[in-house]
Amino acid sequence: ALSLLDQALAYTTEALTLQQIEMLLGFLPEEFLQDYAHALLAQNPADVLQKIKRLTDEGWELPQFVRDFREYVRQTIVDQLGAAHPAQQISFGGKTVSLPQLLQIIKMMGQCLDEMRWNEHPRLVLELYSLRLTQPFVDAGALFKRLEALEVGQPMPKLAKPQDLSSPAVVSGGSMDTGLRHAGMT
Repeated sequence: ALSLLDQALAYTTEALTLQQIEMLLGFLPEEFLQDYAHALLAQNPADVLQKIKRLTDEGWELPQFVRDFREYVRQTIVDQLGAAHPAQQISFGGKTVSLPQLLQIIKMMGQCLDEMRWNEHPRLVLELYSLRLTQPFVDAGALFKRLEALEVGQPMPKLAKPQDLSSPAVVSGGSMDTGLRHAGMT
């Protein structure tokens, strides 16, 4: 621990900041995690791919990034629900999102991490999962409630946020393994 402190002190001529220590220890800046989250929720595939390229170019370990991002999402949920925010109004990535959408992100990042362990192209796996997360999110629970209302002839409850259902939507966190097999990557 002392040698790490010596290295940290040699790194700067001024007062040592927490951000400098985190960079020396290999922690991604929280701003990068926020920017990645914003790109996902803005459904901007080009920006998401650019951020992954930056991670690779700067030498960050991709599985560690996925773990850090998953923890960032989890901590956002814990902090905001602990502060009595409604589950449908969680602020994340510069947007207001629902708890089911954040849980879907955590689930897919876990699946991404699992597939990265056994694939010789972790960047491709991260890119595919990230692109999938840029697709419109549809809360399966809300859809089931609408279907049940239709079956019994009741007025349908409104969806929290109408989505363009003509484009592929992320409804469940199915495995990307099939897509990777078709691409010859497993």
